[in-house]
Amino acid sequence: MLFTRELARREPSVSINALHPGAIATGIWRAAPRLVQKILAAVLPSAEVGARPVVRLASDPGLDGMTGRYFNKSREAEPSRAARDDAAAARLWEIAEKATRSGP
Repeated sequence: MLFTRELARREPSVSINALHPGAIATGIWRAAPRLVQKILAAVLPSAEVGARPVVRLASDPGLDGMTGRYFNKSREAEPSRAARDDAAAARLWEIAEKATRSGP
């Protein structure tokens, strides 16, 4: 969320948002015991269903101009206080730039 806020601040002409799709039945559970995998596959939404909020966020014209926001599934939600810390977002961005800079 911190990167989302900072990127939205740096690129105001682009809609930049974060989304938590919820728990989804995908391969991320492959390290879980087989019984747990079967239970999760039975109770969690499929990857197709889980992708719907992502597709909506990327394509809904009603969300044009909305940037720096957090969505939980299909609804806008308030991120934690720590995730709303603009000074921390700027510091994290600087640290990431230094860590990923190529060359000396």
